[in-house]
Amino acid sequence: MFVIAGSAGFTMNLLNCVFSLVPVKPNDGVEIYAWNKLIWACVFIPVIVFYLWIYIPM
Repeated sequence: MFVIAGSAGFTMNLLNCVFSLVPVKPNDGVEIYAWNKLIWACVFIPVIVFYLWIYIPM
C-alpha cells in the first residue's frame, strides 16, 4: 500500500514539475525562461528526459 501511494505521489509531482516549467503564459516556466534561458534549460531538459525515460514504453 505504501509503495502504491509513494508511486502515485512521485508521478503527480514529476508531472507537475514538467508542466510548470513549460514556457507558456500561465506557467512559471515563462518567468524563468525570460529571466535566464540557461538555467531554465539546465532544469527543464533533465526533468523532461527523466519523465520521458520513465513513462514512454520501450
